Amino acid sequence: MLQQRCHCILTCTPDSQPKFYERVAFWPANDAMATREEPHWNERFTEVTMVRYLNEVLLRRGDEALSVNGFAITVVDAKTGAQLSHKSCITKHRLTADNVVDVAQSGRGRWKIENENTNVLKTKGYHLEHNFGHGKP
Repeated sequence: MLQQRCHCILTCTPDSQPKFYERVAFWPANDAMATREEPHWNERFTEVTMVRYLNEVLLRRGDEALSVNGFAITVVDAKTGAQLSHKSCITKHRLTADNVVDVAQSGRGRWKIENENTNVLKTKGYHLEHNFGHGKP
């Protein structure tokens, strides 16, 4: 993706990128992580999208480490405060107060589409766990 100069929004978990999360943990403790909240009516109730973001974080150790921008998006029910979803992602898009909610919603939407489509295919007999990988054509 980077060789083609493509921008991406990728899911990032503590298990997959421990060094990134170690670095990110430093910033909220020092009030240096930017935040943005935005209410939204979803046709049933008001939900609040909360996004914390940080630019220029090294993904791992070493001289060749890739610098990325990271965000965590949490969606809660405005009335009850119940958490509806939480995702963390990395991107090469420069994050600002003006674009972070849109970028985060795009990342959330991408994950939701992939997850729901894969689940539908698995439950309809496509046996994806046997069709992808395992070293067999």
